[in-house]
Amino acid sequence: RVAWCGGGDKAVHMWDPRVGATTGATTSLMSHTGMVVSVRWCPGDEHKLVSCSYDGTVKLWDTRGKLPLHTVKAHEGERAMGCDFHGPRRIVSGGTDGRLRLFKLEDSLTAA
Repeated sequence: RVAWCGGGDKAVHMWDPRVGATTGATTSLMSHTGMVVSVRWCPGDEHKLVSCSYDGTVKLWDTRGKLPLHTVKAHEGERAMGCDFHGPRRIVSGGTDGRLRLFKLEDSLTAA
């Protein structure tokens, strides 16, 4: 089992406890331009996760790659503060704009 987290360095990091606590993150996914504040696993796919950031974007990742599958500007000019999967085919995010956004997971992320 591994753990994924974000932080002030604008990256999504994977930590593998089998490697050891002193070695740091074993994988880093770089694409956000602001602090990453939320990372969540997809309940229906062990290789997918979603992240959001102070840059206002929500990103869908396949953990077997290094680039996001999709990026949406969910909270234009504002910070995205939380994201999660709403079932296996939808992503929800909330931001400092006071909006809750829902996206369908199709071939791309589209507003629901």
